[in-house]
Amino acid sequence: MLGNTVVVENIAIAKDIIKKERMRIVTTDGDLIESSGAMLGGWYKKKAPVVDTKKYLNEIKTIELENKKLWKEIRTLKKKIKELEIKEKKEIRGTSSLEKEIAKTEKNIFSLRNKRKKLYDEKSVLENKISGLKIKRAGLEAKLSNLRMEKEEFKDIKNFYNISVDELKEGIRKVIIEINALGPVNLRAIDEYKTIDTEFGELKEKLDKLLEEKHAITKTAEEIEKKRYKKFMETLIEISKNFSRIYSDLTSGDANLRLVETEDIDSGLIIEAQPKGKKMLNIDSMSGGEKAVTALTFLFAIQQYKASPFCILDEADAALDKVNTKRIIHLIKKYSKNIQFIVITHSDITIGEADKVFGVSMENGVSKIFGIKMPKE
Repeated sequence: MLGNTVVVENIAIAKDIIKKERMRIVTTDGDLIESSGAMLGGWYKKKAPVVDTKKYLNEIKTIELENKKLWKEIRTLKKKIKELEIKEKKEIRGTSSLEKEIAKTEKNIFSLRNKRKKLYDEKSVLENKISGLKIKRAGLEAKLSNLRMEKEEFKDIKNFYNISVDELKEGIRKVIIEINALGPVNLRAIDEYKTIDTEFGELKEKLDKLLEEKHAITKTAEEIEKKRYKKFMETLIEISKNFSRIYSDLTSGDANLRLVETEDIDSGLIIEAQPKGKKMLNIDSMSGGEKAVTALTFLFAIQQYKASPFCILDEADAALDKVNTKRIIHLIKKYSKNIQFIVITHSDITIGEADKVFGVSMENGVSKIFGIKMPKE
C-alpha cells in the first residue's frame, strides 16, 4: 500500500478487493481501478502505453527505505528526548539543591551582617568612651601642668615647718619694711598703662605700615636697579665694541673697557689700551699723547653709540704729535656730519682743517674776536 493506493499483482486480485472495499488499486500490469469502480489502462485499454512496473517498484522500495530511515530517526529522536527529559529532571533537582544552598548562604550573610552591625555599634560606644577618657586625661594633664607651674613659683619659698615663731615674725617685719620702702601706690598707673598701650598700638600700626611701604619701595628700587644694571651693561658692551674698533683704526692696536667689579656698575671703569708694538696699559700708566688718543677714542665711541648735538674739545690735541693730530681731525670730520664740534686749539694743523675759525686778539688792552670762514677744497 502506498498512501491511498493499493498495488496488486493482477486485475483479478484487484476486482476481489474492490468488491469488498472501495479504494484506488493499481496492478503490476498497469491497470488502474478508481475508488468509484472505473477501470483505466492495462487489460481494458490495450491502446494505452505499457506502465513501467519496475520503475514503480523501485520507487516503492526507495520510499520504503526512506520510511525505514525516518522511523529510525524518529526512534533516535525519541531516545534523545527521553535522555533530555532525564537530564532536565536531574538539573531541576540540582537547581533545587542550589536554591537551598543560596537560601542558606543568604541566611548566613544576614546573620553576619547583624553581627557586624552589632560590632560596629560596640566599636562606636568604645570610641566614644576612649574620646571621653582622652579629654579627661588632657584635663588632668593640664591641671598637673598648672600645679607644677604653681609649685615652680613657690620653689624659693622656704619650708616653714621647722621655723620658729620668732623667726617668722622677723621675716614678716622685713617684708613690711620692704613694702613701705616701695612708697605710695599710684592708683592712676592702670589708666596710664592703658593710655600708653593705646599709643604703643597706634605707633606699632604706623611702624608696620612704614615697614610695608619700605618693603615696597625696596622691591621697586631693586627692580629699577636690575633694569639700570641691564641697560648699563648693554650700553657698555656697545660702547666697548665702538671703542675697540675706533682705537684699532687710529693706532692699529687693541683696547677695551671693563668694570672694576663686574657686578657693581658703580665700582668704576677701567680703560685699557695697547698701542701697536706695546703692551696693554691702564690709562693711568700711559703717556700724555697715549692718554689723549685713548680719551678721544672713548669720546668718539660714546658719540657713535648716541650722538649729542654738539661737542666741545678744549686743546684736546695739545699732547698729540702731527700723525695722531691728523688722525683725530679725520675722526672729527667723519662725525661732524651729525655732530657740531667746537675745538679750542693752538695747532695750525687743526685750524687748517676747520670749517670756520674764530680768533681772539688783544688791541689796546681789549680782547677782540674775529671770525674767518675757511675756503672749501
